[in-house]
Amino acid sequence: MANPIAVGFARFFFEKRYNENTYEQIISKLREDGATITERIQAADSANKRNHSLITHIIGIERWGQTRLREILGGEAGEAEYDSYRPPRNTKWAELSPLFEATRQETIALTEALAEANVGADRKVAHDTYGALSAAAWLRYLNIHARLESRKLR
Repeated sequence: MANPIAVGFARFFFEKRYNENTYEQIISKLREDGATITERIQAADSANKRNHSLITHIIGIERWGQTRLREILGGEAGEAEYDSYRPPRNTKWAELSPLFEATRQETIALTEALAEANVGADRKVAHDTYGALSAAAWLRYLNIHARLESRKLR
């Protein structure tokens, strides 16, 4: 259930504040930040279990968000919780960076599909905490989430 305060935050931060961004600008930001996040993953301490957990969390949330974006394009609703999209705990460290990169490439491909389908800001799909978000807001949310979480890597 969406939290009213969070919904207000999302409307300001994800919807209105960046309302002028085009899909091309969003794709550029996804690529730029994706490269930065990949560098952070590769520089992180592989022996640190917290780092492993953070990276699988980032990947899981992005995959979960992709299912919501596919709903906007007419796809079936995905699982309500992100846990089923998170890589298993036994995923090898060496697989995490390529797994993030592949996940980010899928987000970019979905963004390109949204642009090709001329999906506008009026096409929304629910977020558990933030309420209904447009496709562009979902993309900003996924990118900001990954960027902020990756800053915690050590």
